[in-house]
Amino acid sequence: LDPFTRRELLKLLKEINEQGKTVIIVTHDMDVVSEMAKRVIVIDGNQIVYDDSKDKLFRDEDLVNKHHLDIPSTIKILKSVKEELGLDVDIYKYNLEDTYKEIKRVLENE
Repeated sequence: LDPFTRRELLKLLKEINEQGKTVIIVTHDMDVVSEMAKRVIVIDGNQIVYDDSKDKLFRDEDLVNKHHLDIPSTIKILKSVKEELGLDVDIYKYNLEDTYKEIKRVLENE
């Protein structure tokens, strides 16, 4: 999907979910997982290797590496800020708004 259609589709799925309906998304896109998922199931081969929250998944670097999963862009950005700038940021933010707020919070306290 092109970026506009992707945003619109995710917006629609979020609205459907907010109406109390379960939405199941099958994807390799960890940005979609970080934005949308409450529960994540990871399947490797024909085995379920993980079934829990996105937060627990992305905090488990061994599991992420073992199953060749990517990490969301927001975590990549915050990891880079932490490592390159030495700022004490919480790297586990799952959308751009929270990522921005975390960087702002840390900079205001410097």
